[in-house]
Amino acid sequence: MKRTLIYLVSAIALVMMLSDKSKGQNNDKLVNLGIKAGANYSWLNLEDVDDEKGLLGYHLGIFSKLNLTDYFGVQGELLYTTKGSELTYDNDFFDGKTSLKVEYIEIPVLAVVQLNENINLHGGPYFSFLVRAKAKNDSSVGLFDFEEEIDKDNFKQTDWGLIGGIGIDVSNIHGGVRYSMGLEKIEKEKSFNGVNYTFSDAMNSQVQLYIGVSF
Repeated sequence: MKRTLIYLVSAIALVMMLSDKSKGQNNDKLVNLGIKAGANYSWLNLEDVDDEKGLLGYHLGIFSKLNLTDYFGVQGELLYTTKGSELTYDNDFFDGKTSLKVEYIEIPVLAVVQLNENINLHGGPYFSFLVRAKAKNDSSVGLFDFEEEIDKDNFKQTDWGLIGGIGIDVSNIHGGVRYSMGLEKIEKEKSFNGVNYTFSDAMNSQVQLYIGVSF
């Protein structure tokens, strides 16, 4: 994870340096480069669980927007993002909560429609690459508490889905909210006696609140 964050921070620094150099060369703003970050609220759409709660997380990264007209553009992003879910349980012996956090490098490719100078709608597909997965359990009986990294081989190494959202632009400051819906189960399919199966139907869902700066 540390190596991934180093690469991402280096990419952000490179975008900022390139943007500084291009300010005087491209006043028509055909291309905007920028950085962004924000908060996530994620869940896994588990059908056989009674009490699933969302998991708070974060995302950060860089973006590039190609302004094709005054009202339409295409924006690509490179993000480090956390997803997952939290489950609460209560039985005859003890109660508690367990959480699963999965972390991805995510690449959204979005069509952006400007409704006016300050408000836009955006949407499109995203593609993600799994970095790591982590589980945590907190129970009323401390003997069962744990926090550990899960073998990535239990999960699919890629994910994909759709994103839709609304954004606000004020000069070079950009904010907004968006929803992303995964279209593929995140658990890797297993096989036993020639029968393929998965233990869960978990699929990523997420609401993001973000703010960014373009250069």
